[in-house]
This record gives sequence, C-alpha cells and structure tokens, in this order.
Amino acid sequence: MTISQTETLIAKLAADAAPVKPISPPLQRAVLWVAGFAVVMIAAIWLRGDFAESAARFSDLTVRFEFAGALLTGLTALIAAFFVSLPDRSKLWLALPVLPLSFWLLGSGYGCYLHLVEFGPGGWALGESGNCIGFILGISLPASAALYLALRRSTPLDPIAPLVIGGIGVAGLAAAALQFFHPFEITFLDLGAHVIAVGIVSAALTLFGRRRLAV
Repeated sequence: MTISQTETLIAKLAADAAPVKPISPPLQRAVLWVAGFAVVMIAAIWLRGDFAESAARFSDLTVRFEFAGALLTGLTALIAAFFVSLPDRSKLWLALPVLPLSFWLLGSGYGCYLHLVEFGPGGWALGESGNCIGFILGISLPASAALYLALRRSTPLDPIAPLVIGGIGVAGLAAAALQFFHPFEITFLDLGAHVIAVGIVSAALTLFGRRRLAV
C-alpha cells in the first residue's frame, strides 16, 4: 500500500468514525449496579420478608457478624470486578474482598459451631440447605446476567478475573439478603450449601461470559 493509499484509508476511516462515549469510572458503575440490586432486594424483603423473625435473629451478635461479612464481601467483590475489568487497573483489586470473605466464613462457621454445641449430633442435620441454594441461585443468576451486561462495555483483556470475583460478589449480596428469609439457625451443611451456591454462581458467570467479554 502506497503512502497516498494509506492517507486515503485513514481519511475514510476518520470520516466514518462515530464518536465513542467514554466509559464511566469503575466505582461509579459499581455503585449504580449495587443501587439497582438493592432496590430489587428491598422491595422483595418488604413484600415477602419476615420482619419479626429477622429482628429476633439480628439480636444475635453472631448473625450480625455473618450478615456484615456477606454484605461486605458482596460489595467489595463487585467493586473489584469493575476495577479489574479495565486493562489499566491493578490486579491487586482482587484482594479487596479477602478480609470480608474471611469474616463471613468465620461468622458462619462460629454460628454452626454454636448450633452443634447446643444440639449435639442434630447440629449436623440437613436443615434448609436445599432452600438456601435455591434462594441464592434464584437471585444470583439473573443478577449475574445484569452484571455481565454492565461489565461488557469494559472489554477486559482478561475476562476471567472480573467474572469470577463478580460472581462471588453477586452471591455474597444474595447470601446477605437470605438472612431476611432464613428464620432458623445455620448448620454446617447449610454453610456448605452457601459455599456450593457461591461456586455455582461464579462458575456459571465465568463460563457464560468469558468468550463474550473478551476483546
């Protein structure tokens, strides 16, 4: 291709190029996404939540600790997902939810231990594990689709990291919302169900979105 042909091609591309709207800052996008999720959850809690049972449960410090851990895990993981979806941001953002996730697992595990001490072998009962998985998946999978659409504009060079951490964030928020529909003490099998649900959400979001999200 000659210099003249190159200049003609550049001029044609410049003439046909449409203006591109700059993407919003990652923190702003994360806040807007979480706000939308919160509106839906607040409406669901208002319509179907058991406020009397929730108030009784939240009087327990262990339950409050567990709830705070799940909520902060969800928030920090989603913030990390929006940051690492941009190619110029550090992967260190992936460490943001590590501490809240530790609090969540510690609070849940301690609650399970207290339940085991109180009820003995009954503390290993199945409890409502199936309902827990169903609730978390029922909320997280549609929310994951919404998160995929929100992350899609970032076109990350490596789509795996934002999808995995985003799935953990969505499942964390769903687990926090579960506290308003979970009027019973958690068992170790229930905790295992929570972990399985988080894994399913992250895996589903990653498998679905990794090729579509990549440049």
